Amino acid sequence: MQARDEKMSDRRRYGAWMAIGGLLLALISGSLGCQATDEYLRNRTSKDTLVPQTIAPPHQPAGQASKDGIVAAAAESAADDSGILQIGATQISPPAEGGAPPSSVAALLKAASMPVDKRIENTEKKWTAAQPPRPQRSQEIPEKSQDAAAPDAYRVDHTLPSPEAGMAIPTIPSSDTVRPLSLAAALAQAGMENPVINIARQAVVSAQGLQLQARVLLLPSVNVGANYDNHTGPLQASFGAIRKVDRQAIYYGLGANTVVAESVKIPGLFINTPLTDAIFEPRAARFLVANRSFLATATRNDIFLEVSTTYLALMNAETRLAIIRQSERDFEEVARLTASFAKRGKGRYGDAERAAADLQALRYEEQQAQQDVAVASADLAQLLNLDPSIRLVTGDVPLQVVQFVDPQIPLPKLLEIAEQNHPAILAASAAVRGSQVRVRQETTRPLLPILWMGFSTGDFGGGAVATTNGTGVFNPHTGNENLVPSITAAGGKTTPPFGKISGRIDVDVLAYWQLQNMGFGNLAHIRERRAQRNQAEANRLRVLNEVREQVSVAYNTSAEQFRAIALQRRRVQEATDGFQRDLITAFRGVVLPIEVLDNAKRLRAAREALLEAVIGFDRAQFQLFVALGQPPTLVVQDDKPAPPPPPRTEQPSEKK
Repeated sequence: MQARDEKMSDRRRYGAWMAIGGLLLALISGSLGCQATDEYLRNRTSKDTLVPQTIAPPHQPAGQASKDGIVAAAAESAADDSGILQIGATQISPPAEGGAPPSSVAALLKAASMPVDKRIENTEKKWTAAQPPRPQRSQEIPEKSQDAAAPDAYRVDHTLPSPEAGMAIPTIPSSDTVRPLSLAAALAQAGMENPVINIARQAVVSAQGLQLQARVLLLPSVNVGANYDNHTGPLQASFGAIRKVDRQAIYYGLGANTVVAESVKIPGLFINTPLTDAIFEPRAARFLVANRSFLATATRNDIFLEVSTTYLALMNAETRLAIIRQSERDFEEVARLTASFAKRGKGRYGDAERAAADLQALRYEEQQAQQDVAVASADLAQLLNLDPSIRLVTGDVPLQVVQFVDPQIPLPKLLEIAEQNHPAILAASAAVRGSQVRVRQETTRPLLPILWMGFSTGDFGGGAVATTNGTGVFNPHTGNENLVPSITAAGGKTTPPFGKISGRIDVDVLAYWQLQNMGFGNLAHIRERRAQRNQAEANRLRVLNEVREQVSVAYNTSAEQFRAIALQRRRVQEATDGFQRDLITAFRGVVLPIEVLDNAKRLRAAREALLEAVIGFDRAQFQLFVALGQPPTLVVQDDKPAPPPPPRTEQPSEKK
């Protein structure tokens, strides 16, 4: 009994659901449902509504529309004379005047957030997903030769935009000053104003100063001066006697610091140089200058490479911004068609919202791309020592595929060229040679003497008052035995006058050998120089491996990116053709417009992939060229084409 009651209850529940489902289908497919759909999408006051646009073909006057507000246009996918692939689009005319305004996107999102019964949602999905009947073979989509009836319809641009197209609209944040700059001008600016390059140049000047100093070690120093001496008190004579002396002396001329019977302590012309340093220091200084010069060249090449890659990054950011704006037109067309299909009851409202959301997401990416342009401009301004508030742009410089190195040259040959020409390797080799000279210098130091030479000439004079034991003391200035003509009774004290001043010459030459710290100091210096030589050799090997790695990576990257350019070009062409064909089928009602959105995304991704391939190849070419030891300035000329020559005027004598 209980089982029979449950069975009857299930039948009644099933009948009730069937009645509700039939009523819902009637409401959806009836005029009431169509009118509700029409009113749901009308809201002229909203700015978020995808308002359809009308583009009348030449054979139809503007404003004339066919039945149900649809202007039928045949599709054209063949390339015209301009090289732009064209497709015709089924254009939706705007709603008639006096109609109910379409709803806004915000209202649709608000309605979409309301809870919906699952059965009603499933029924709506089945209805909206129903495909229209496929046409017979005689009504299928015409071939390319038959699609040429709507030249003014929507066209998909299959070309890659230029960086200048990305800057056609001012970016955010905007700048008061915009400066177009070519790559050749950027490299010239960096060569003059980059602080890192200037520091490297000054290091070369410093090394040249050390070289000059090493070359003149055997030239004497010149000392010019004077000295005055006044002594009062006891003084020991050369034979040991103690005397109380009041003495004065003066010297002036070439040299200084001399009193009584001694040589000039500070010679006028003075040399005090180890002969080892005089021989080996100029050689070591020569290699130091070579090392600093090659390092300055390597630094310049690295900065030029950084400027080139940063310039390419700026060009990449500008072109990517142009691609996003180019793709926005495609997304806007898909969003317009999706909203139009939903308005006419042939598509889902959710599809229209999805297309609108993807369009808004793309516009957000456009803002991020504008930020990337500003950041790339600031990075380039830093390298060029320019005001970062100035917005640097590439201007009318086209995006090019540049090739500096012949791809037919094998990699081993390129590695050999790099080893012979890269300035970093040459700098490391110069450092090795300099360290070898230092080892020989310390090895021969104990075998060569230290040279000490002095030459002085000047005027010298003086006098003295001394206490004696009753005997006179010869005064060379007066020629008398006594210091004075008479001796006082107070103990033999004499008082001479300040003697006459006359010229004198002193020459001193010394040469001596030295063992530092009993020879252990010399041994320590030799070991130190050998360790420095080993470090220099290891550093050269490290630099050599780094250069080889740079050449290999740049060579392989360049080859891969060159093949990628051809692949990405075909990808863009195929994505463009696919997008065009899907638009054709959507216009004819074969597929829903939302299905075209994926192809629009693929087309945008293909365009950006082609851009990355071109920029990647150019970047790899710059890296390979610099890795071979060459500066980019050798191959980078003014990016703008040369002006055409003036027209040749025919001279009267040339006329027949």
